[in-house]
Amino acid sequence: MIVVGVVIAVIAILAIVLMKNQDVSPTQDQGQDQPQDGSPDPSMAELPSVDLEATVVSLNTDENVECEGVCPAYEYPKDTGVVRIDKIISTNYGDTGLESLEGIKEGGEIAVQFQYSARPAIFRLIPAPEQPAPTDPETPVSHVPSSARPAPVEDGYFVYAHESGIVEEETDTILPGLEVGSKFRATINYISSNMIVVSRYEVMDSPEAV
Repeated sequence: MIVVGVVIAVIAILAIVLMKNQDVSPTQDQGQDQPQDGSPDPSMAELPSVDLEATVVSLNTDENVECEGVCPAYEYPKDTGVVRIDKIISTNYGDTGLESLEGIKEGGEIAVQFQYSARPAIFRLIPAPEQPAPTDPETPVSHVPSSARPAPVEDGYFVYAHESGIVEEETDTILPGLEVGSKFRATINYISSNMIVVSRYEVMDSPEAV
């Protein structure tokens, strides 16, 4: 009788294990709906960025010139335009994800906003100030972020200053400006599903050089 009882107990344990395995398998199958090539699912919240080479097809300049030297950097003129994609170099979205983005293909044309305008500009990194230790909770914070300060114009260049913890001294990157026909390399970033931004860029060729 003892042997029979042991056999029944073993059979019961095996039945429980099999039932648990059956409960797990549907969860494992859910992963089969995800892309198998490692590219992100287009329904995911991650916003695409694409490193590319492009040509300016048209430009619309923001005529908010009264802002020069007065308004904070985030209100500075931001030009818009249409660019033609000449070459896609890399992306964080994978080939499958790119297929869901309208116009993102070689030869495609897309509307963009130039974060630092399409005119001559300076992208300036400045060392971030050290934050003082909080000694008195009633002491007001006097530091104003660079993006909230009036943005100057130096020798005809719009100056966009950004604080950074990765630089120890002021560093400038010259953005020489773009015009129709300019060829450039940049990383475009989706800010939303219908807004694409070009920030810093490198001019590869200009109409005067042709």
